[in-house]
Amino acid sequence: MAWRYLIKLLLFPPGGPLLLLAVALVAWQHRPRLARSAAAIAFLSLWLLSTPRMVQWLAAPLETYPPINLSALNSAHHDAIVVLGGGREPYADEWGGHEVSVQAMQRVRYAATLAQHTGLPVLASGGLHHGKIAPSEAALMAQVLSQDYRLPAILLEEQSRTTWENAIYSAAMLKPLGKQRILLVTHAWHMQRSVWSYEQQGFTVTAAPVAPHNSEQNALFFGLAPDARALWKNVQLLNEWAGLLLYPLNYSQ
Repeated sequence: MAWRYLIKLLLFPPGGPLLLLAVALVAWQHRPRLARSAAAIAFLSLWLLSTPRMVQWLAAPLETYPPINLSALNSAHHDAIVVLGGGREPYADEWGGHEVSVQAMQRVRYAATLAQHTGLPVLASGGLHHGKIAPSEAALMAQVLSQDYRLPAILLEEQSRTTWENAIYSAAMLKPLGKQRILLVTHAWHMQRSVWSYEQQGFTVTAAPVAPHNSEQNALFFGLAPDARALWKNVQLLNEWAGLLLYPLNYSQ
């Protein structure tokens, strides 16, 4: 797994532009043409990927699933709710050392809303990423669901490290219980890859997306003014595009 994160570190911002700037510095004296090209590409890529306009361009083709209409949602057509892990804060001392990330909280909050509306059981899916110690992401999400939203016992899938593994290990838990029709909760930009992964495991999936990036609005300079928040979102979207393109090549049933 480590090689995947190394590649992302070297290619995606800020690592990619910094690597190009390093090339420019090394080549400046003996290969000035190469140096100027590397510097120009680094500048343009960092600028474009720091703009809200690029967020819209990258997110629009990914965020194709509409929000759930709660008033029209029929629990009889579903067997369970699956909420995917969205990261953790490992140094949240005020919470005893670990807490769900802001993104994970967005997913958990919506899963709780769906559960309260439908009465369906919830499976929290997320393991120990990057070799981190316990608790798992699933356990952290379950803690929020039970303590903050007073939901009953939550099913925990604590082995997965990727979206594909989310689906595999969820299937191992839900299918023996006869649960194959799921409401799947994750971010709108992550939904296409997630739905594909779960459908490959034989699930009938109803997408329940949260927090679309394509809603980004910034009229300042037509959305072309650099913004640190936009850079963070664009890195997420680049990673999602890479996953969406590579998953069918690496995984299939």
